Parts: sequence; C-alpha cells; structure tokens
Amino acid sequence: LVYYSSEDFMTAFAAVKTQQQLGQFIMDNKALLELEDDDYTNQEKYGRIYSGVLKSKDTIKTIADFLAVFTENKKLEQIRTAGNENFVEVLQTAFPEIDVSMVEAASDNIKKSFAAMVTAAEFHTAAELASCVETCYALSKIKYTPWSGLTSVLEQYHTCLELADYQDYAALTPAQKSYANQMIAANRTSSQMNTKEGFKEIFADAVEKGKNYTSGNSAGNSGGSSLGSGGRGSGSTLSVPPNMTAPNTVDVKYYSDVNPSHEAWNAITYMTKTGKIQGVGNGQFLPEASITREEFVKILVEALFAADTSATTSFQDVAADSWYYKYVATAQKLGVVNGISETAFGSGTYMTREELATLVYRAATVKGITLGTEESSAAAA
Repeated sequence: LVYYSSEDFMTAFAAVKTQQQLGQFIMDNKALLELEDDDYTNQEKYGRIYSGVLKSKDTIKTIADFLAVFTENKKLEQIRTAGNENFVEVLQTAFPEIDVSMVEAASDNIKKSFAAMVTAAEFHTAAELASCVETCYALSKIKYTPWSGLTSVLEQYHTCLELADYQDYAALTPAQKSYANQMIAANRTSSQMNTKEGFKEIFADAVEKGKNYTSGNSAGNSGGSSLGSGGRGSGSTLSVPPNMTAPNTVDVKYYSDVNPSHEAWNAITYMTKTGKIQGVGNGQFLPEASITREEFVKILVEALFAADTSATTSFQDVAADSWYYKYVATAQKLGVVNGISETAFGSGTYMTREELATLVYRAATVKGITLGTEESSAAAA
C-alpha cells in the first residue's frame, strides 16, 4: 500500500517484520521517500541492507530517521562489496568521518589484509564499522610486522584488541617477550589472525609459552620457526662447507641462547666475529626464529657481497629511507632477488625454505660458488 503522510507511513512500518515485507513496503512508497527507480524487492541486492534497517527499527521514529538508516546501510553494503582495489578510497568516500589515515600510509600487504578483514566482518552501523576499521588495521599491522617490532605494535593496540593477557605480556623478560613475539609471528598465515577473538587465543598461548621460555631451552624453541629446527627432519644437521669453516672460537660466546653444542654454533659465531650479523639485541640471537625477506637479504649481501649505496630498486614496498633499502637494491641489481611480483619485494613477509634455497642458489651463482653435497664440496676444496 502507498502512504501519503508520515504518521500513516510510520504506523505501517511498525507492522513490517521481514526483509521481504520491507522490500515491498519500500517499493510501494519509493515516491514518498524520493528514492531512485529500482527494484527494491530484489533481496540479492538489498537483503543485507534490509537486515540492517530492521536491526535499527527501534531507533526509527520518523521518515527522516528511516531514510537516514536506509542510506547508512546502503553505504555499509558498498563497503562489504568494495573488493580490495581502491578499498580505502571507497571507505573514505562513503564514511569521511572514519579515520583511515593510518591505512593510507601502510604497505600494500597491510592494505590488502585490512580490506579482506573488513569486508568479511560483521557490522550493521557506522559506529560498528569504525570499531571494525581500528580492529582490522591492528590485526593487519600485527600480521605483517616482523616479530622484532611486535612489542611496540601490541603496546599501541592491546586496548583496541581487548587483550586480557597484555599485562602478563608486558611483565615478561626481554628474552621471554621475544620468544612470545616469535610464537605470534609463527601464526601469521593462520585464519585466527583475521579476527579479534582468534588473535586473542594466539596471543594468550604466546604469552603462556613466553612465561615458560628460558634462554637456551631447546624444548621451548622447537616448532616455532619456518626455518628453525622444527622445519627439519629428525636427526638432520647443518654443515659448513670446508672452505667456510669458522675458526676455533669456542672460547667466545656472543649470545646467551647459542651454546657450543648448537648445530649452527660455528656458522653463527663466524658470521658474528666477521661482523656480518649482530643478533637481535639483549645478548640474543634467537636461532629458531623466523626471518623476514629483508633480514635474510641483508645477511646474504653482507656475507657474499658489499652493499652498493648507489643501487636503486623498483619495488614499491621498499621505502627509500628504510634500513634495508640498500641491501634489497643491491640484491635486485645483482639479479639475486626478483620480488614476489613486478612491483613488490614482499617486505615484512617471512622466508620459506624454498625461497631461502632460491636466493642462496642465485647469490652463489653470481659469486661463482659451486653448490653441492658436503662430499662434493670437500672434493672441490
């Protein structure tokens, strides 16, 4: 039925109970509401919009209220269906009152993660969307921050994420906190990282493991790294080729968590002694930690080449003022790295064993080093 007064309209609206009824109601009264011509009974297009209107029904007292709620829910649907490309611009245009400046300044990986999280989230009002924006940005920031930088990110966003265990985390020793950060980073690809409730579980588990961690405790270090002992077969060892064997430096202990019994003791000690690596601070090396692409490229360039300060890179996710710019630029110039796409290096993402092997092979080829088995290396030497 068509209604011609606000009072009659609101009386009739009070009787609307379902999305289908609401669609027909709007279709009948689109002239009164001054809506554009469209099929408002199309539930595929308007279903979630009507669901949002009905959820806010108690707040609607006038036709103006109805139009405001209807318009807001149309804009919310725009956000849900925006897709990753230009998502931030769509969000900013639809809801200029929501601050997205931090997302605009973020890396492409964070932007894509943020867009995917927001579009998959549940929100029915602009206020809920604003809260969702903050939460999804915090989760995306955590997801693409190397473990060594997580402490400051968690300090900034623990209230937003409602992390009940944060005070326990803050009370951890530097070594325990570093280990807890590694446990969080190890879950970067988990679907739990995409929701507040899921991350709460990851965080609580990481804090508990951090509490139980002691430097040099190999049991506490297993399974948390894509490149550490948890990723190798039982009983396997790492060996240094004869022409790169470290000098006898067993009397020098650079790191509290790397003991002479560790399988990589010689290599780590040699690289530290020659100034190629420096550990992570606080007297730690964290041998079982995951490593980001930029961290590994720095080690590779320092070990086999020298950073070329005149080199430039075309990767858009490598800022000119970043600490790793010269190393990535050098590696790209040498043909050691190609990036994860034509325009992206993959800054902040963790190395897989396949990627590590590929970069080592390319670097060895450029350097003129022949790789092979331990036996063939010994023969070549």
